[in-house]
Amino acid sequence: MKLLPRTSSYAVLPAVVLALLLFAACGSYQGMTPGTDPVGSWVVTSIVEAGEVKEPVDGTEIGIEFTDDEVRLQAGCNSISGRWTLSGDELNAGPMMQTEMGCDPPRMEQDAWLVRFFGAPVTIGADPLTLTSGDTTLTLTPRGTVHPDRDFTGVTWHLDTIIEGELASSVPAGVEATLALDEDGNVSTHDGCNGGSGTATVSADTITFSGMMSTLMGCMDARGEVSTTYRSVLTGTVTWQISGDRLKITNGERTLGFVAG
Repeated sequence: MKLLPRTSSYAVLPAVVLALLLFAACGSYQGMTPGTDPVGSWVVTSIVEAGEVKEPVDGTEIGIEFTDDEVRLQAGCNSISGRWTLSGDELNAGPMMQTEMGCDPPRMEQDAWLVRFFGAPVTIGADPLTLTSGDTTLTLTPRGTVHPDRDFTGVTWHLDTIIEGELASSVPAGVEATLALDEDGNVSTHDGCNGGSGTATVSADTITFSGMMSTLMGCMDARGEVSTTYRSVLTGTVTWQISGDRLKITNGERTLGFVAG
């Protein structure tokens, strides 16, 4: 995975080699104990470290997502990801990559703590799903249980992520871009620079935008860059997906990621 240096995006740097990738011929699930399939999107709802309950940094939520072969971590600052394998109840992850986003020290340390957690073989348990590394145990709850999927309409969605191919970036600080759709199909937009409106026809997985109009203010800074990308995605027929309080809209190689306001 490649990410750009932080101007409007972030550089991907190796975080730490956490474990050798095992079982190349057999895949991630070799010897998996029934009931311990971790594939899915999870929220860490309990942390016990050395017998004591540990709370996440104020204002953060620790998320872990397992695809068939990749684990993606979010602890409040950077996005972290790597490959994973599972044999019996032992899970190994790595090598890991992460974005290089500067945050306040508590969130940066929480990122580092989560990377260290996966720095040794992790024991996986079931009912509920747990991950144990050293003297620390995380209890995971399905994201859909913690954050039921929001309705598309009647919500103001705030743009926070832009993905172009395999390159992901967050919206620069101070740039506010939003999208709202009412039950009649009327769209209100702000692309970071200009406000606009139009109509949309929504199906199960596509949206068709039409009659989109906006003000014509020129922004030559980061707002202009976001505006150009925003408008290039919200045109014609695009695909969409909501997971919890997050919305993704994709047009070709570009995806806009929103969070519900």
